[in-house]
Parts: sequence; structure tokens; C-alpha cells
Amino acid sequence: MSRSIAVIILVLLSQFPSLHGAKYAGEAFTLGAGARPLALGGAYTPISDDPSGLYYNPAGLASINGRQLLLLHSETFGSLLNHDFISYTNPVVLRNRPGSVAIGIYRVGGSGIILTEKDPVTGGPRVLSEKSHYDYLVLLGGGVRISEKWRVGSSAKIIVRSLAENSAWGLGLDLGIQYGQAHGFAAGATLTNATSTFLSYDNGTRESILPALKIGASHAARVDQFTLRAIADFDLLFEGRDAAAQISLGTMSIDSHFGGEISYHDIVYFRGGSDIGRLTLGVGIKFNRFCLDGAFLDHNDLDNSYRVSLNIAL
Repeated sequence: MSRSIAVIILVLLSQFPSLHGAKYAGEAFTLGAGARPLALGGAYTPISDDPSGLYYNPAGLASINGRQLLLLHSETFGSLLNHDFISYTNPVVLRNRPGSVAIGIYRVGGSGIILTEKDPVTGGPRVLSEKSHYDYLVLLGGGVRISEKWRVGSSAKIIVRSLAENSAWGLGLDLGIQYGQAHGFAAGATLTNATSTFLSYDNGTRESILPALKIGASHAARVDQFTLRAIADFDLLFEGRDAAAQISLGTMSIDSHFGGEISYHDIVYFRGGSDIGRLTLGVGIKFNRFCLDGAFLDHNDLDNSYRVSLNIAL
């Protein structure tokens, strides 16, 4: 199984240099989903086990028992953007293999796009109007457990974008896999935009969001009533981001995500991490059918932001 997976990944990676995409075309969809993974620095690929797995790694949907609903809302970067995510999961059995299917909606929007024209009197710019903008990402996916240790999943996505006076739509596909052992080690990989997600604008312009590979591993240990977990994730991008990335290797670049979590009786959680070098912190509490999580995200150039999400077992 592991040899076949490695071959598939190598074949996909060999195709990346021949693809052409627009830098940062998919940047609106990188704000995350769920306060727990955000508090962990975005290091969630190997451990996603809630409805946010539809966004981070659809293979993690196979770990969900029962129906769940995840809700997130935040106003980020000094209320410049409204960021919302909602995801619902439902258990299924596929050829006697347990799993879950999910549907989710991710939205980022705001205002402040100023349209101007040249003032015939002064020769300077004159404000015509202020326009809003939004990006919607509709996700449909599922995950299934194919053995005691292996889980696989996929999610199809539909993009709807409005940018001032222009609009666009697109389609894409994410693929995910997870490996977990009873003694606490877990690993995972997600190939986002596996078929190179396209964006088609109403003015005839076309953009492509290139595939990216997310790989990660984690280890958990039980000490008395406490559970300790450490996670590391890496994003392999192929947009030639150069100095904008943590590590630049020509066309390819690498960004890192690290997280740690301490839980007491699996009721109260304390989290911290590093999201591409930026500090993240968070707490969580589980009571009855509800799990409430909060996250603090540090940013040197823009305002710090806070995210709150609620996971409900239905």
C-alpha cells in the first residue's frame, strides 16, 4: 500500500513543472477552517478528525463517528475581512468500510475596493465608487477507512468569486491520505488542487491554482490524565514564490506549520504553534455534545486576529 502511494505522489510531482498558474490565485482560501487547527499553527494534515477535515485533509473524515456540524466566524485583520466556514458530516459505510461524507461552505468577503477615474479638472484620481468583494468555496467530499491504519478521502470544490466589477468561477479537487498507529504516531498528506484548479473570469481571463502537497506527522503520548501531542506540517508549493516563502528552491518553495496540544481528560485543551513563523495560541473545552475552540493568530504586518469555532455532535 505505502509503495503504491509513494509512486502516485512521485508521478504527480513530476507533472508540476509543466503546469502554469497565477501566483496567489488561491490565497483567499488559505485562512483556515476551525479554531483548533488554527491554534495548532495550521499543522492538521495528519490528525484532522472533525468536519474541518473537509478543508485540511478529507481522509480525516473517516475518523468521525456520527453526525457533526462545525461553525466558524471571524473578522480578521482589523475587521477588513469577514471569514466564515460551515461543514456538516454524516457517517456512511462503503463496501463494509466505515467513513463519512461531508459538505462545507467557506466564505471570505469584505469591502474597500475603491474604483477611480482621472479627474479632468485636477488631473488626479477621482473616486467613482466603493465595491465589495467575496470568495465562496463549496466543498463536497468524503473519507473512508480502508484498513485498520489507513484512511483515504477526496473533496471536490466549486469556487465563486466577485471582485469589484468582475466575477469568476472554478472547479477543483483535493486528495488526502492518513496513516495512524495505536501507539500514537500518525502521518498524512493532502494534494490540494490535484488537477490544477481553474478560475474563469467574465472578462475572458483565466487563472489556475497549481497543485500543492501538504505532508505532516504527529505523535501523541498519555501521561496520567493528560494527553500530549506534537505535530509538524510542511507545504510544498510550486508557484515560484521566492522571497515570499520560508524556504525557496527555485520553482518550489516550502512553508512550515508546527503545533502542540495538551489536554486534560480530553475535556480541556491548551494549544500553541507556529504558522509560517507566526505565533498561534488557543484553548478548547468539550462539554456534552459541544466542543468550543478559540484561537489567537499573531501577524507582524496586519492586525492580530481571533477565531472561534463550535463543533456540535448531532
